[in-house]
Amino acid sequence: MYPARLALLALLATYPLSAQGNDSHSSVGLNILQQMSDHYATAGSWYIQATEERANRTEYSHGWEKTVIIAATSGNKYHYEGRSQFGSALHISDGETAWDVHSEEHAYTQESAPANGYQPPKGWLTNEQSAQQAVRLRKEFADFSKHYASATRLSDEVISMNGIEVACYVVHVTAAQRKGPKSGFSRDETLWIEKTTWTVKKTVSHDDTFLYSGSARIPLVEDTVTTYEPAQLNSPLPEALFHFEPPADAKLVAKFSDGMMGPDLTGEAAPDVQLVGADGKRTPLSSYRGKPVLLDFWATWCAPCVASMPNLAELDHDAAPKGLVTLSVDEDEDEKTATDFLVDHHYTWPNTHDDGKIGDAFKKLGIPLFVLIDAQGKIAFYKSGEDESELRKIVAAQGPQFASLAPAQKSQPCKTASR
Repeated sequence: MYPARLALLALLATYPLSAQGNDSHSSVGLNILQQMSDHYATAGSWYIQATEERANRTEYSHGWEKTVIIAATSGNKYHYEGRSQFGSALHISDGETAWDVHSEEHAYTQESAPANGYQPPKGWLTNEQSAQQAVRLRKEFADFSKHYASATRLSDEVISMNGIEVACYVVHVTAAQRKGPKSGFSRDETLWIEKTTWTVKKTVSHDDTFLYSGSARIPLVEDTVTTYEPAQLNSPLPEALFHFEPPADAKLVAKFSDGMMGPDLTGEAAPDVQLVGADGKRTPLSSYRGKPVLLDFWATWCAPCVASMPNLAELDHDAAPKGLVTLSVDEDEDEKTATDFLVDHHYTWPNTHDDGKIGDAFKKLGIPLFVLIDAQGKIAFYKSGEDESELRKIVAAQGPQFASLAPAQKSQPCKTASR
């Protein structure tokens, strides 16, 4: 047995629960937290499932939400999963292959397992919130005791979890006991720590916080109950935790959509939509296979779309002789409004009116939307908003004949060495 644990057990025996003063309560409570944190910090493997139920209220509202997170690691294998009102995400690896899964998008990515373990995604995705909680879960308990100058031991309790009686130490911490500067946020929290395993089995927290509304702060109260079952450290873990079979309705994608800006179809095969010209002739998009195709989703009522037209015309002028096909897809209610606009402004590329099917096929959320499809029919560029420089760069990469279209490099200011 570790000396630290022997010292803690001796300390616990020194203070009977029936006769502990405030100082001894705080001393023993902090020692229990330190022992718990040490156990999490030194764990070589872990499997924790947390179910969090949170009630919140302001003067004018009441709310309730539930979050389920799973964290498991064994060697170079991992399983991080989160499900909440904001969506769900799963990151899983069997040590050789790694998969990232977004269930609501019915999509997943697949690649070789990273050498340095799981790497969080760049950027911020709403449905990743709870999965990233899973990634941080063990470390939060490993660091928990560091944040408090003292903690209060309450009476021990036996709690029932899945029909099993679990003997626990009970420790309470308050905002006043927390180290560091105080803020407008205040939390009181109680932890139930299993005596035999030193794992946290349950937490109950009360938060007095606030919502921002402009410069005003609206008081918000949150009460959260979280249970941790299972909570296993340094135990053999079932291999099923690290096994993944793609659901029948999920497809493999190069990358997920941007949670803030909408989907990104880059790397996917372009849908073979039907393009209808002003003369009524229907042309499948696949008929242009062998040449890169640039689609511009636009409308006359869209100011950014209209503003991007001169740059699009310049790109078409430079790239059409080299083989680029430019096609616009208007989102106007009246097709004639769009075609008249193009004629009046001397834009000569073909235009098709979207009846909704083309935009849906390309998962359009907003306009302008530029989609560049390479000669093999894969989407090489997919972006809402005008970004001529990046678009030109992707067009220039479509073959040696397009290389001269790359945007000019900006000159760097001269630097004079200091003397």
